[in-house]
Amino acid sequence: MPDACWWCIGAESSTTGRSTAIRSSTVFSAVEDCLKKATERLSAAPPPPINSVPTGGVMLYTAASPSFCADVHKGQYRPGTPVILYTCHGRANQRFRLDPGSGRVYVAANANLCVDAIPGGLALVDCRQLGRTWVLNRGAKEIRSSDGQCWDVPSGRFQNGARLQPWPCHRKAPQQFSDKL
Repeated sequence: MPDACWWCIGAESSTTGRSTAIRSSTVFSAVEDCLKKATERLSAAPPPPINSVPTGGVMLYTAASPSFCADVHKGQYRPGTPVILYTCHGRANQRFRLDPGSGRVYVAANANLCVDAIPGGLALVDCRQLGRTWVLNRGAKEIRSSDGQCWDVPSGRFQNGARLQPWPCHRKAPQQFSDKL
């Protein structure tokens, strides 16, 4: 029984400190109401954890090795979190949205976090501070910035944890990404 339901059982007078007589029908009615409210609160389904379900968006596969996808490292949705290569699993930290109108590539789970280049590679940034815009060119299978840089797998090493980087576009395998298998 929730603690809040014990308020009427064994009640003492605040002025005398002596037990007071309470009619049992009043006690049972109050306890019944309290249990009903507590049950309603507990039966409401809690929201699922952010990484447990897909949240729309697309997965960005490497064309040369489609078992690898762009991934928000450890599902940490905050500015500075690296965008890495990781075995595709389809959870929320591998879901992105591409807005061709604004050139934003952002995390499907948080439209305020965009992918941009920072020292060290690609990472999440506050979209209001976005330095580059990106376009997925499906024909060339590249994600190209407005200044001629493309998403790139460093040294062509397709392995878990490789941090994606911007690199001058060359259209070879390490820069080929697709949103479709």
